[in-house]
Amino acid sequence: MDYAFENTHRNIFIRSIIEHGHYDLVEHALTYIDVDDRIGDYGATMLMIAAKHDRLDIARLLLNRGADLNLMD
Repeated sequence: MDYAFENTHRNIFIRSIIEHGHYDLVEHALTYIDVDDRIGDYGATMLMIAAKHDRLDIARLLLNRGADLNLMD
């Protein structure tokens, strides 16, 4: 499988579980990906996506795991 194809599907999955508030799945995903990976459109991080969708519990999880507040998309 093409790496870009695989990476795109991973990003769609991660973005979706954040947008829908699946805290446990996000927590599990963090064992496989870096908290500051760019996964959204235009280089958004998981923290940016969580904030955009008012997922404060997920935003706190990401911050507790070391998400960088200073990254910009």
